[in-house]
This record gives sequence, C-alpha cells and structure tokens, in this order.
Amino acid sequence: MSRCAFARHAAAALVLGLLVVAGAAPAAAQTPRDEQWYLDQIGIDRAHAATTGEGVLIGMLSQGVNVDHPELGGRVRQRQTFRQGNVVEPLTGRIHATVNNSETALAGLIVAGGGSGLLGVAPGAEIQPFAHFGNGDRMSLAVRWLVDQGARVINIAGFGAIPARQRDTWDGIRYALAKDVVVIVDAMTVDGTPAVISQGLLVVGGVDRDGKRPEVEERYADRSRINLCAPGIADEFIGLMAAPVAGKTYFPVLANPGNRAAAIVTGAAALVRAKYPDLNAASVINRLLATAKDAGAPGPDPTYGYGLLDVGAAVTADIAPVAKNPLGDPGPRRDQDDSSAGLAILGVIMLVGLVGIGVIVTVLVAVVRTQRRRRAGPLR
Repeated sequence: MSRCAFARHAAAALVLGLLVVAGAAPAAAQTPRDEQWYLDQIGIDRAHAATTGEGVLIGMLSQGVNVDHPELGGRVRQRQTFRQGNVVEPLTGRIHATVNNSETALAGLIVAGGGSGLLGVAPGAEIQPFAHFGNGDRMSLAVRWLVDQGARVINIAGFGAIPARQRDTWDGIRYALAKDVVVIVDAMTVDGTPAVISQGLLVVGGVDRDGKRPEVEERYADRSRINLCAPGIADEFIGLMAAPVAGKTYFPVLANPGNRAAAIVTGAAALVRAKYPDLNAASVINRLLATAKDAGAPGPDPTYGYGLLDVGAAVTADIAPVAKNPLGDPGPRRDQDDSSAGLAILGVIMLVGLVGIGVIVTVLVAVVRTQRRRRAGPLR
C-alpha cells in the first residue's frame, strides 16, 4: 500500500472512530432545575437577577417539614407547636411520612437552594413552620405568633377549609392583615367561606403547563374568590423527599394544585418584599395582581382572578404604591370589635347614670324647697 493510500485509510479510520466515540458519548446529565418548567413560565431568572428573597421571614402553617433537609440549607427554622396552656414549644418526634414528604416538598418549592438541586422561588428567604393541631382558636393563635415573630408573608394553604363560623380563626388573619402581613391561601382552603369576611387574603388557584385550570379545582371556581393563578399541576411537579428512599431524592409533590400554586406565590411575595422592603402589604399584593398575565375572559374573572403569576414583572416593573389593599379590608379584629362594643355600652351606662343622677338631684332639690316653705309658714 502506498503512503497516500495508507494516509487515506488512516484518516477514514480516525473519522469513523471519532463518530463512534461521539455517538457513544452520554448526554449531559439532567438536573432537577431542568424539570422545573414552571420557574421559566413565571420569569424566575429576571426576578432572581434582582433578589432571591434575603431577609424575609415566611410563616407557614405546617406539620411535617424536615427542617434538616440539606437542600433547604438551614432556611427552615425549628417547627413549633402549642403544648398545654397554649405554651409555644418546639415540635419534636416523628411525623407521618406522607405529611412529611408533602410539606417538605412545599417548603422546597419556596426556599430550596438550587445549585445542583431543586431551586425554590425565594431561596434567600426563611420559613418558620408552625403546627397548631387544633380548632379555629388554635389556628388564630398560631397566625398571631407567626406575625409577632416577624413573618412578613404567611402561607396557610393546605390545612383544610377555614371554619367560617369560628371567628377566632379570622381574628388571627385580621391581626396579620392589620400588621401589614401578606396572607396567602389556596382556593380550596377558603371554599364556602363568605367573601365578605375573607377580604384582604390573596387566594390562589393552580394551573397546568398550558395555563389551564385543573378539573379538580374547576368545581371550586365559582365558590371561591380566586385572585391569582400559578402553576400547580400534580404529576409534572418535582419536589424534595423528606428523606431519600431507595436512592431517590425527588418525587412528585403530594399536594393539591392549589397548595403548590400557593407555595409558588408565597415565594413570589417574598421576592417582592425583599426587593421593596418599604412597600406595604397592599402594594405587594397590587404588584402581583397588576403584573399578572391575563387569562380566561378579559380582566379579572372567577376562574383565573387577575391572571397568571409573572414574578419577573412583579419584581422589576414600575408600579406605583397603593394605600389600600386591592382585595378589600376584612374589618377590625373581634377583640377590637369587643372593645368598641364595650366602650359603647360603657358610654350608654354612663349616660344613663348621669341622667339618673340628674333626676335624683332635681327631686332632692324640690323636696328641700318644699320643706323650707312649710317651716317658714304662709306668706303675708
């Protein structure tokens, strides 16, 4: 074989070898972030270029977050609960595996650190979980406690329907709203609750990858006051496992679409509060609503509210502050109502008392004058 022929064969062999190697090369490893399609839909990169939520404490009514999960990176504080006499103490002991996985995953949607793992909407924020394990009165006390700890956003999604007849529950929520806290719930949580007593809350509904409401929530659309929608479909949501099982670290988030959507909106609210620390809660809510992408019928509607969350716009758009909550004012807390009523009753009592005293004095004066006339005898 001539040198030229050898060179041609060698070159062909080299090209073939390179093609084989190239064909056999494995594809780049997929990370959890690659599966978080919803972050791209809400414009997370634009938002994170401005803030990741540093300095914002999020209150979360939650029974089972694994606070030691490495991907939560110490951004979830020790769980707290009520003991006898409503004393607040750390919650220790094992939690049911399903609850633990579900609520750890929801916390991850909010504050997971990213890197090679799952990325939360507000990875710079911090969560304070609280398990109230009780009725409306306990729930109210839990919300108040979270507010007093400095929570600027509170997520109460996922604890079942708020008992509309238990005014104690609403007293805690009204306390939070009065203290300039953004309170977020999902559509199912307030199902059946009269809108007149739930004003001021940011009620969230879930949508799928195509921006459609899941059927499981459609039946709640007309009975719940939905203000904003965010991604929340079940089988396409990757979440943290409370503890790895059989080498698996991630799995679908075991929660209803509204819970997932509410977690995402909670993170979005934290980003806005971090970017604009001087904004009141009304202006934070207004930013989220004013920058939402319209969906369904033009303008706000019962199915989509103001539209689909766009946190990138909420954090970066030029939106003027507002003085009043666009979702309304639920009115004073019951203790304020009682105080006002008490003052009114006291005022009536004092007025009646003063009138009574006046009558008594008048009668006494008349009696004294009559007695004096009798003693003096007839006039001459």
